[in-house]
Amino acid sequence: QEQGLKMIQKWYYTPVRLYHITKSGSKNCWRKCGVMGTYSHIWWDCPLLNKFWESIGIEISKIMDTKVGITKAMVLVNIDDNGLEGKEERKWVNLMVVAARQVIASSWKEAEELRIDQWRGKLNRITILEYLTMKIRRMNGFKINIREDQWFRKMVNYLGRFKQFEMIKMLIRS
Repeated sequence: QEQGLKMIQKWYYTPVRLYHITKSGSKNCWRKCGVMGTYSHIWWDCPLLNKFWESIGIEISKIMDTKVGITKAMVLVNIDDNGLEGKEERKWVNLMVVAARQVIASSWKEAEELRIDQWRGKLNRITILEYLTMKIRRMNGFKINIREDQWFRKMVNYLGRFKQFEMIKMLIRS
C-alpha cells in the first residue's frame, strides 16, 4: 500500500508540480474547474470528482450492507478510518478505494467525467486477481479464512449482477 501511494505521488504530476518543474503552462486543474491543481485537489477536492466519490461511497455501502463513508484520508494516504471492525471488511473497502483511484489515474490530464462503470471494471479485475491469489494459496496448502471467502463471494455476487461482468461468475464456478 505504501509503495502504491509513493508511486502515485511520484508518477502522477499535478498541474502545480508540473508548473514548478517546467515554469510554463497553467497551475489550474485540467478538469477546467478553475481551481489550482494540487495533489489533494486532483485526487479528492475537485468539484467534478464529488459525484464520482459520492457514487463510489453509495456502491461500497451497498456491497458492505452498512454505511461506509469514504474520506479524504482514505483516498490520499490510505488511513483506514471507516469504522469497520473486521480485517476482511477493511481489506475489501481498501481494494474498492484503490479501484476508484485507478479510474482517476487512468484519465490523468483529461477532463472527462468519471463513471461508476469504469470503477466496476477495475473492481472486476481486482476481484479476479484476488480469486487467483486465493486459488494459488489453496494449492500451496494455505487455509483460506471463512470470512475471506465470504467477502470474496459477496464481490462476485455484486459484479455478477452486471452483464459485462458475467464472466467472473463462470470463472469462479470452474
